[in-house]
Amino acid sequence: MTDKSSDDSNLTLRLFAPSDSDTAADVIHRSTSAAYSFMSWTHSREETRAWFAASVDDWSAIWLAERDGRLVGVLCLNDDHIDQLFVDSGEQRTGIGSRLLAKALELCQGPVTLHTFQMNRTARAFYERHGFQAVAFGVSEAEGEPDVLYRLDAAERSTSEAS
Repeated sequence: MTDKSSDDSNLTLRLFAPSDSDTAADVIHRSTSAAYSFMSWTHSREETRAWFAASVDDWSAIWLAERDGRLVGVLCLNDDHIDQLFVDSGEQRTGIGSRLLAKALELCQGPVTLHTFQMNRTARAFYERHGFQAVAFGVSEAEGEPDVLYRLDAAERSTSEAS
């Protein structure tokens, strides 16, 4: 299944296939290496690939963004929770994240939630611009870094999707 935008004919969203595992993990690796400069992020490309491959069955849906046949974004859902949303570091601020987020909102049935690191100001601004509200602050179990839980209620989704 694919989803092509009328405003960017070179960008296509499609479902993940097992053969995409390493390439999707590489997008996440490049993105996290650039975005997480505020913390000691030392995972190698091989570690990221192993983590992604081991996590695939945990997600209820995985969508990929391709531009001109090259993988540039990854969206992983756990039902109505956005577990991963990453855009390749060289492709950010081009609408790919917004397209992946719109796909998540289309697929989710209830309120949509996600976590991001408190220090990830770029991600926080992105989600807040799309109508998400911070509802809880804590510390991520895996990284031990302060994080924030965001939520977008169903009633707010039509407003977010229109912007």
